[in-house]
Amino acid sequence: MDQTYVILKPSKFGATNRDVLFRFGKFCYRDEATNLGVKNLTLDNFSLVLKVLQQRQGSMPFLCRDRDLCHFPSFSKPIEDATEVAQFVQSELLRLEDKLRTLSEFGMTAWIDDDFGAFYLELELSESYILKCSKIEMIVAKVFMDNILWCILYYQGKYIVTLNDAAGEHELLDTNFPKVNNPHKKFLLSEYKKT
Repeated sequence: MDQTYVILKPSKFGATNRDVLFRFGKFCYRDEATNLGVKNLTLDNFSLVLKVLQQRQGSMPFLCRDRDLCHFPSFSKPIEDATEVAQFVQSELLRLEDKLRTLSEFGMTAWIDDDFGAFYLELELSESYILKCSKIEMIVAKVFMDNILWCILYYQGKYIVTLNDAAGEHELLDTNFPKVNNPHKKFLLSEYKKT
């Protein structure tokens, strides 16, 4: 059961209303004039905005079933992309498992164990991809894959991904999203050619 918010940029600079889609499992809801209470959506005020969205999601008008979301490409494509990002990060973590193990053996990843809540993976995107996403202000998604909860956030040309053990979690009750506005340490695992 996936949960996703896609927030489009306001039509007018400085507006607090946004066109927002909320997808919960197979059902999609949309409010074209959701008042988020902020003019500028940032990672610093993201957790407050998320609480506003969670309070309003129950009153959002029903849009369609997920299988019909293809008729709304401004929302369907970002959701597909967020899921693909989680799958890509999963495959890269598996590919880099030996490197991560070596870093761990040398104590270079101890900070992850010390503060796992502050750990996230960042994927910067190419300029051409960022142009394709020019109408999107933010994507916030929770995807459950292989007993892992993947939280995916798109903001200003990059994806931020966190992962947690989801064994025993009830997908309907899990409304928490990680805080990603205060990065601690950063080191490069891999570089990719921009295409």
